[in-house]
Amino acid sequence: MKAIVKEHIEQLDVKLGGGIISDKIRVDTIDNPMLVIGIGGTGIDALLRLKYQINRRFNLPEDRLTKRKKEKPDNMEFLALETNQHDRNKKYKGIGLDPINELILLSNPEIGSILQNRSILDPCIAEWLSPELNVEDGITGANGIRQAGRLLLFTKAIQVVKGIEKKINVLLEGTSQKLMVFILTGLSGGTGSGCYLDIAYMVRGLMERRFGSAGVDRVNILGCLFTPEVNLSSPSLSSHTQDYIKKNGYAALKELDYWMNVAERGERFKQKYRDVLTVDSPLPPFNLCHLISATNTDGKLLENAYDYCMNVTAENITNFMANEEKHSGEEFAIHDYISNINTNIAQMTHPYSANYKYNIIGASSAVLPIEEITTYLAYRLFKKMFTAGPKENDVDDFMGQNRMNKDSIERRFEQNVPDMLPGYRHSERFSFNNVIKTQSINIDNELEGCLTRIREEYIKVRRQL
Repeated sequence: MKAIVKEHIEQLDVKLGGGIISDKIRVDTIDNPMLVIGIGGTGIDALLRLKYQINRRFNLPEDRLTKRKKEKPDNMEFLALETNQHDRNKKYKGIGLDPINELILLSNPEIGSILQNRSILDPCIAEWLSPELNVEDGITGANGIRQAGRLLLFTKAIQVVKGIEKKINVLLEGTSQKLMVFILTGLSGGTGSGCYLDIAYMVRGLMERRFGSAGVDRVNILGCLFTPEVNLSSPSLSSHTQDYIKKNGYAALKELDYWMNVAERGERFKQKYRDVLTVDSPLPPFNLCHLISATNTDGKLLENAYDYCMNVTAENITNFMANEEKHSGEEFAIHDYISNINTNIAQMTHPYSANYKYNIIGASSAVLPIEEITTYLAYRLFKKMFTAGPKENDVDDFMGQNRMNKDSIERRFEQNVPDMLPGYRHSERFSFNNVIKTQSINIDNELEGCLTRIREEYIKVRRQL
């Protein structure tokens, strides 16, 4: 029973996603169906922050069966892809992933034996796999090796493609609105930097398979990619880890740069994913690509860089999802920014011989934390109520000011109280063991009954005074 009570109390902890929830700051989402995909450890960290923000920011529908509020709006879905099996229970402030509907584990304990017998590999894997690649453990992640992350993705290609397709079908049922897909990933680890391009093009391939050539116009893919210094900001990294983070980041950024400008070269991204999907696309992986950096304009590392980047990304995406009216006098709304992005890039000055089809996001606004403030005020109020009781001197002063006699008041309250039954101290009939029996109780009913009795006693005493 103590464990149940503790669980109920912990649900009020702000750090675990609880507190006094206010509906005053909640808004509706845009009408578009939205899919958020987090890849690897960094991508899933960002996804959990975003999921937490969504749960606190938007109006939530009611579940028809349980009559409780759902944790997200109906036009949103989440999907996480991870090669490290031990990170499947990761949480942020009490918010985690549904292991059945929101998580696909890419880990594969047979990866070592597969590499030892490469003749059994599907040609779609053998054509790009390095002959020098060696993976001893397919359970604990890609271990910073980009090709290992991509190989693990291809061994689970059927589950991944079907998982993404299921999410798309659920979101597009009964709507003609354009699908918004947010892909969150780091560019430095083995999983994120090895898989992010394939995931983006899987979405394009599935939309084309569903809508034909019109699939191009039915989806916007927005990438939020964390650059290497986001992960390098951790002071506990070994020199070996720092080295592969830099190498992976450089390779992933070069690859991203190449495919973001694929239309200018007239090339196509072609890839077969086992027997479940074939992609042949002339489009870049992302309609809009944000690179999230952990440094400021002076090139200096931000304070609490990792958390800052996670929170800014969650804020940016949440603002995009919010259906807020644009008031007169405001400079722009987030949708205006998205629709005009190509014009903005074209009008930029180009002092260097480089591509400019990327964007940087920062902390543009902050939502007042009403829930945390309200919970804190309630805590201070109840603390004052239960700890600031009158002392004996206060009682004496009160009695003197109102010309009251303490002894006579005590006698008045006790005059109708019957005397104790004679012999009760040594009576077996009135023994404690015979009065109170051990039994299982429903804590919710007991708490409700207790509160009712307290209220009745309070009203009774108040009327007497």
